[in-house]
Amino acid sequence: MKRRKFIPAFLLGCGLRSPAQSRVGAPVLADVFDVESGLSYKLLGEPGSIVIASPTRAPAALVRGAVSADAGLVLGTTADGTARIWRGSSFIEQPLPVPFGADGVLLSANGSSGALAYSQNREVVVIAGLPDAAKVLWRAAFPFAGGVRLMAVRDDSVILQSVENRALWLVTRGRIAVHLGTAGEDSSAAFSARGAVVADPTAREINEFDLNGGAFVLASKTDGIQRPVAVAFRPEREQILIADAEAGAVIEISAGGMRTHPCTIPPSRLQSLGRGRYLLTGFDSAAVLILVVGTVSARIVSAVRLPTAVEVNQ
Repeated sequence: MKRRKFIPAFLLGCGLRSPAQSRVGAPVLADVFDVESGLSYKLLGEPGSIVIASPTRAPAALVRGAVSADAGLVLGTTADGTARIWRGSSFIEQPLPVPFGADGVLLSANGSSGALAYSQNREVVVIAGLPDAAKVLWRAAFPFAGGVRLMAVRDDSVILQSVENRALWLVTRGRIAVHLGTAGEDSSAAFSARGAVVADPTAREINEFDLNGGAFVLASKTDGIQRPVAVAFRPEREQILIADAEAGAVIEISAGGMRTHPCTIPPSRLQSLGRGRYLLTGFDSAAVLILVVGTVSARIVSAVRLPTAVEVNQ
């Protein structure tokens, strides 16, 4: 695999504070949904000054779920195999014209589209018009049997991973599926300007795959990559953001080099909030950070702790 070298630059820090009471009239920054507990938290205010509204509970338990914090949407499946789309912390449900029994679900970063994977039929279904006018945009077969992981979705394409051999596939509407390469277990992916960028915690690498079969190492353990668990791509400035759980940091890669932003919690998820803002969630889903990507670099401007399910039930 070819290697693109980025040189480390400087460090920034962040802190953690306790949540305040809900502020009347404050703008909604994001909806945070915890699939395991079924609780939704509305973050109010602006980066640097955030309060948390009282959490609400989903009307049905999800077996699997995907969240778009930017759009305030939850896409998931319940125990009976029904696919559901909920809007906001009020959990307004919209019908979905898709089959039962999806093995995986995923939403695009801005919530405009979603994907459902069906391993038994070896089929992926892409939906659009979310949430109010949901419709099947296209569907396609994928060229492998066995378990499937949805890695990334946009209106015209999805990135899938075979559970059996860890192969990565790009499935595009109206085209033959393209084998991109392989990645370790629990890898994450995002569409990039050239194809797909993949954070591989097993290899401790950040790789980019283009549509012509090329593969490039953007950063590895020799650059300080330890356990990358989530990745996002900001197309406006071709910036790659990686949540590294073991390093306890967000790593930013761009043409200007590689920069590391330490956190006081190990991040597990990284979601776009639009306008260069990103939501970082801790592994226990109890802590969230707000990352703002500026014209020069990124910085963490807010940190709040969410009440746990036990605290909510008291």
